[in-house]
Amino acid sequence: MPANRPDRELHVLLNISGHQNANGTIQNVPGDPNSLQFNYGLNYARPSANVGAVLSDGDLDLSQVNTDPAYSNRVDIYFEVTGSIVGNDGNTYPVRFATATETSGNPKQVGFCWRVNNYNDETPIAWPATMSVQRVSNCEVEINDQSPGRNGVPYYYCLGIVIDNIASPYYYITFDPKIVNG
Repeated sequence: MPANRPDRELHVLLNISGHQNANGTIQNVPGDPNSLQFNYGLNYARPSANVGAVLSDGDLDLSQVNTDPAYSNRVDIYFEVTGSIVGNDGNTYPVRFATATETSGNPKQVGFCWRVNNYNDETPIAWPATMSVQRVSNCEVEINDQSPGRNGVPYYYCLGIVIDNIASPYYYITFDPKIVNG
């Protein structure tokens, strides 16, 4: 078995859709099909992954990414965002990942991806030294986890999404699923 095997990969597709509200906000309103919608799915994996790897709420279960002797036991996660929001003016505005300096909220949320303590806590905490995050493009973010395994212990993260020009200069949205690393 080669010493330098590539990491396994999980590619998560995130499709965002909806309409801007009359008051200019963009948010999820339960029961309103025109409100902000996040649809998560498994785009692909190397090696293959079971259906339970990506849940409909965005939670990820890395124990569902199959093992293969040609790959290491680590899993790199790629989030690929697509979709658009319809503005009050009737125009369609594409979504993208925020840059490292785009912000929103109080306390300020900065950037495209950060680690948090739990659900509904968007306060950033430090990533472990064995993990790194990079914005690959407007539509792709990678979480590179070089730890040997977390034995099922979950960790939580937030992703920052931007809709340009729907509000001046952009509208910033966050969401915070969890990852269970098996």
